[in-house]
Amino acid sequence: MTSRPPSAPTWDGIGGSLLAARLPSRFGYGAVLVSAALGEGVFLCVPALHGSSAVTVPALLAVDFVFGTSSQLVTVTVMAVRQAVTPDGMQGSAAATITFVGMGLTPLGSLLGGFLTILLPDRCTRGDKSSRADTDPFRAAGSASTAFAASLVVRRAFVLPS
Repeated sequence: MTSRPPSAPTWDGIGGSLLAARLPSRFGYGAVLVSAALGEGVFLCVPALHGSSAVTVPALLAVDFVFGTSSQLVTVTVMAVRQAVTPDGMQGSAAATITFVGMGLTPLGSLLGGFLTILLPDRCTRGDKSSRADTDPFRAAGSASTAFAASLVVRRAFVLPS
């Protein structure tokens, strides 16, 4: 939503961290995780926003705040639970598995998204039937995304000698 650096502290992130320190002891880890995960779903409301800027801009700021707070709350709470239930000798493996599942599969998701963009009819990606496949920006983006993701997958699958 905003163009801030990833390392910059934000009010929503600080708020989520502060809530993560207090809410689990009051409501329990499960209830906090479920409610925070539902709070992250607030981004699903963004496509429904329309109208004047006086309404949509504050609504987008509220969505960004709720999402940022919920995201930080989930991150801190999951890490606390993971560290509490994982034996000390397995902490590194648990962290690596979570990182792989969370970020390592991104190229495969990009590849799937690119293929779907190419396979969907123009009407689904563009909204009209008059666009040509070679000039449609969504198809071009899908092709570029597919090519980039495929190169990442191939590069990971075959370690080339240096």
